[in-house]
Amino acid sequence: AVAAAATAAPISKSSSSSNDRCNGQIDPALAAAFIQAVYETVQQQQLMPQQQLQVERHKLQTQEYKYYAAANQARMPALPDLHDNSGGLSNSTYYNFVSYVLWKVVARHLPTPQKR
Repeated sequence: AVAAAATAAPISKSSSSSNDRCNGQIDPALAAAFIQAVYETVQQQQLMPQQQLQVERHKLQTQEYKYYAAANQARMPALPDLHDNSGGLSNSTYYNFVSYVLWKVVARHLPTPQKR
């Protein structure tokens, strides 16, 4: 799924400044595929049960959201664009936040830096 989604144009840019590059839209299928690939890999490697991953991810995301929101207020839409069925992941700023939280949880269960 990731390989197929990776062929899509991942980010649309309205300007060439470095700040604008972080504000683009990610192809919703690509964003969802990358997140799903992490979940599938965690299950394949038997790092933790799916329910535990979801609970830890939710707790950390809830804990970190206020910092994300404060730092990215100007880049966040008033209402998330959910029409693409990606849960808002097509917004690159939100995708970065979700990815950060997910990888932080996964890294806690990888015993050594070499496995990370």
